[in-house]
Amino acid sequence: MKHLIAVLLLLAVIVLPAAAQPRSDAAIPILDGANYLPADSSLFAAVRLDPGFLEQTTALLSRLKPFVDEIDVREAILDSLGPDAEPVIDAASWIGIGTTAADADISNLTDMDSRAAFLFGVRDRAALEPELAKLDLAVSEQRGDWTLYSIENSVFAALKDDLLIVSPDAGYIQSVLSGDYASLADAPAFTDVIARLPESAYDFAAYFDTAAMFAQAASMNRRELELPDAYLDALGSIAVAGVNRGGRDLLLDAAFTYGDLSGLEQYGLSSSLITGPAVDPAFMANLPANTQVVLHSRDLGGAINQIFEALNGLGAVMADMPGFERGLRDLPVRGERFGDALKAALNLGLTTTLGLDIDKDVIDLLNGDFALFASILPVRSPMRFAPSIGLITADGAAGALYVQAVTDAFESVGLPVTVTTTRGSAGTLLDLSPLTDPLLEAEFSPVAANDPAYDFAIAHNDSLLIVGSTPAAEFALSPSGDALLNTPAYQHFLESVLLPDAQFVGFINVPALSGIREIPAEFTDVFESLGMSGVGDDTGLSYRFSVTLAR
Repeated sequence: MKHLIAVLLLLAVIVLPAAAQPRSDAAIPILDGANYLPADSSLFAAVRLDPGFLEQTTALLSRLKPFVDEIDVREAILDSLGPDAEPVIDAASWIGIGTTAADADISNLTDMDSRAAFLFGVRDRAALEPELAKLDLAVSEQRGDWTLYSIENSVFAALKDDLLIVSPDAGYIQSVLSGDYASLADAPAFTDVIARLPESAYDFAAYFDTAAMFAQAASMNRRELELPDAYLDALGSIAVAGVNRGGRDLLLDAAFTYGDLSGLEQYGLSSSLITGPAVDPAFMANLPANTQVVLHSRDLGGAINQIFEALNGLGAVMADMPGFERGLRDLPVRGERFGDALKAALNLGLTTTLGLDIDKDVIDLLNGDFALFASILPVRSPMRFAPSIGLITADGAAGALYVQAVTDAFESVGLPVTVTTTRGSAGTLLDLSPLTDPLLEAEFSPVAANDPAYDFAIAHNDSLLIVGSTPAAEFALSPSGDALLNTPAYQHFLESVLLPDAQFVGFINVPALSGIREIPAEFTDVFESLGMSGVGDDTGLSYRFSVTLAR
């Protein structure tokens, strides 16, 4: 039985590394065990064991055969847990592990003296009871719906119709039976973060009280490495959960809640640094269908300013940490002025070269949707591939200002200026070849410098600004052909995977990777897309990471 408990813990740890708009119903079936843990528990994790899940996971692994070995999941679990586990696994719908006291030593959970609980959702009590007897679990007491077991007075278990609890902590078992305890399921630290997970059911899920765990870790560290109290007070909880939805979409959700943020205000940090408007998915109509990778968000100017503010705040935090403060002494600027100093340096370069002001002409001006995009496209060229990279923003007013600034800079140093208009005068493109061709020739060859496939431009119309490869800019200003928005891969991502009101989106368009010799066909045959999305507000953050398999 000792072997069983130790390996069950190992299984729980393996499945932990598995985001998201709040949902109205925060009940997730595999987290029912939280009702039987004390409110101050700092860790709880659970994973499904029912036949449907095991069969589905086995089928999924068979689809991923080019990348993982084909295995029978049930047999693999039994190989790990040992033959003693078979009756428990076959009768269980899920297995969970949690700490039974806030002062439990997380590093010693595998020890018999640890205060840990192992919980199993039971599908068939009548079938399980005789099997428990074969595991040397002796019935010690019958109390209402509960049957109590023990092994040599060192491992204790309690069984009722839908739950089996195993723990070396006899006091914990008695507490559960008495019902005289506040449960984790009712603790705000738990319920608030679980409520941010968007799905009503998951294949595995885990909860961490990061505030309690970091406080414990800080008490064990040397004093000079301790975090300021304001930082520890700001920590909340984390929930991670994963689900195989329909055998096609593999979703990994993560939710974070804050603690008390008031102490961080002295450092200039607040939740406003990570909040913002939702993206407009229709913005992907400005990118061609063969776009391979895109990062999409809003308010580029605000994001840039948040970086400076965050650097100021983090610099101030580190200046208050003895271990870091000594390492910062030789820096010319540190503490709360670090971000401001970096901003001033960048502004000096921007003003000197282009005559632009970082506040007025960047931070205050770029506030629409923006996307960073990248593709490596096969072309008929000695170089074989051409890049399609750049930045596109929904800020056309900035475009005219920037094009004029670059034009003036070119003329001031004697570089040729080539400005063209797209079909129907939809927009203006300024050729950046006088800058990029020397770089291409130095890094690659004269062939790249003279090949139109490697041309770059800064372009704009009334609603868009694009800096990047010329073909991508021409498409954005005068679309011809299919857009990324209308591809089956992105439409499925948009309709079935993307978080509602997402403020940040990442997307890899796997079908567009076909034809690149360096990427194996097995990858593009198996997967349709990889994605992520995130949303934050003044109470927490939620993220989702997704893998969608090809039909």
